[in-house]
Amino acid sequence: MISFIVIGATYWIFDGINGQVHIPMIPMKNWFPEIPAVVFIPLSMIIIVGGANAVNLTDGLDSLATVPIITCSVFIAGAAYLAGDMEWSDRLKLLYISDEIKEVSIFAIAIIAACLAFLNFNSPPASIYMGDVGSLGLGSAVCAMFIFVKAELYLPIVGGTFVIAALSAILQRIWFKLALWKKGREWAERNRFFYRAPYHHHQQSLLTYSSEQPEINSVWHNFLMKIGIGQVPVEDQYRNRDDINNKVIWKNHLRAMALLVIAAMIYFKVR
Repeated sequence: MISFIVIGATYWIFDGINGQVHIPMIPMKNWFPEIPAVVFIPLSMIIIVGGANAVNLTDGLDSLATVPIITCSVFIAGAAYLAGDMEWSDRLKLLYISDEIKEVSIFAIAIIAACLAFLNFNSPPASIYMGDVGSLGLGSAVCAMFIFVKAELYLPIVGGTFVIAALSAILQRIWFKLALWKKGREWAERNRFFYRAPYHHHQQSLLTYSSEQPEINSVWHNFLMKIGIGQVPVEDQYRNRDDINNKVIWKNHLRAMALLVIAAMIYFKVR
């Protein structure tokens, strides 16, 4: 309901927000489609609600959700500022929305500053946790800002960490339901799609050293092993839980930074 009120009110009050969608890898001068309100508003609601829950699923390890929120906000801050400056948007051949859209840039910078300060306490080992209130609130705010700057389809790129967490949880649940129906509970509990979901917990299992054969089989890991890219060397596995968590956290942080660079290159170069 809240997402409907926010998107609906913004759509009808603010002229700069409409159904136009920027398709990644396609210059806006070539194709900048506009979808009707009856499609745009429900789609925006799905993006906000789904994105908020994806951030909530990602918030399973210390600072794991905080850094991707920062990278998403950095992208939004740059996109919103340029979309609110007629001279720079014309020079870079980007979409000019309105001078008022620069306020989104200020809000994004405020989120960046808050998250950087929060990292002082949330970095491993965390003394303060984000929790549902923080992850859902920040996730919905970031998703709404992507919609305001007409960069909805860039959200899965910049926020790829959130997408992986959400999709892995969905796939794990669907696979278990199908396996339970086809093979029975005993087989379904021993043969999962991932060792654990969301995906960062699957990564924890891969990096955990054990001399015994795992009781649970992962369909995804077996597939990667068959094509030769799923093997984790013993020297890259750990016994200590903190070492495992730090490895997973830093892998995801580096991925978030790389995705920010990729999205920025597409957005600012393919125009």
